[in-house]
Amino acid sequence: MPFEPSRIATILPVAKVTALAVAFGLLASAPAYADDLHACAAASERAQSRRMEGKLAAALGELAVCTRPSCPAVVRADCEQWLSEVTASLSSIVVSARDSAGHDLVDVRLRVDGVLAQDPLTGKAMIVDPGVHELRYEHAGSADVVERVLVREAEKNRLLTAVFAATPVVVSTPAAVLPSPRTAAPAPRASSAFPLAPIVAGGAGTLGLVSFAYFGLSASSHYRELRDGCGAAHACSESALDAVRGRSLAADVSLGIGIVGLAAAGILYVALRPAQMTVTVAPTASGGALGVAGAF
Repeated sequence: MPFEPSRIATILPVAKVTALAVAFGLLASAPAYADDLHACAAASERAQSRRMEGKLAAALGELAVCTRPSCPAVVRADCEQWLSEVTASLSSIVVSARDSAGHDLVDVRLRVDGVLAQDPLTGKAMIVDPGVHELRYEHAGSADVVERVLVREAEKNRLLTAVFAATPVVVSTPAAVLPSPRTAAPAPRASSAFPLAPIVAGGAGTLGLVSFAYFGLSASSHYRELRDGCGAAHACSESALDAVRGRSLAADVSLGIGIVGLAAAGILYVALRPAQMTVTVAPTASGGALGVAGAF
């Protein structure tokens, strides 16, 4: 076929557009999946740490993240088991307050371990971690009532009542607090000339590699446990083998996302780098002429 410069000039823009389409297609799916893997794995690790520390209320919030349907099955299975155990071990208290005549008081502020928990009292159960807690009841015109309670694991809806003494205390009126001068709003930051798409793709690739490292190490650790526990002398259960396979698959998928994300970042940077453009205006006999020149 004879050499046709015009044909080559047509092919090059098409190739550039095709590369951009492929890169954007990968960019649309890779970051979301990598973010989900990272969020699920991180929540699983934090939930396990909170359980070991006895911070069951905090562990409950982390388990709500790693039991989502979008999390890998192997991570979700562990988190669902932990969620069942944490729910069974949760403790709760129900607090109330009365005056010396036995009448219920509502306008009472409750602090648990120094942190405001109810203001005013609601009569609803509150989840608390097992262990010793300091409860401080505050009511205008009365001395604070403070008590230390030992909440046992899995103790549900324990009733606690504070009784305020009849002797009033002098309540000083706090001095007026002058409003602080308003600070000027910070000036808007100038937008960076560097294109955003390569940064997003690079971040997705980095997350993919981090997720690959996590699942790879986890699969290797489980494999060694199976090899030592049920190698030559015992037969490993199919569920145990599936757990190792699942972690290995998650590691492979994460590695693929990491490679694709970094490759897409390079392609997008080359394709979207800022162009240098010059605009000129010159008078002519009929009016004027506008010229545009640029290097891409």
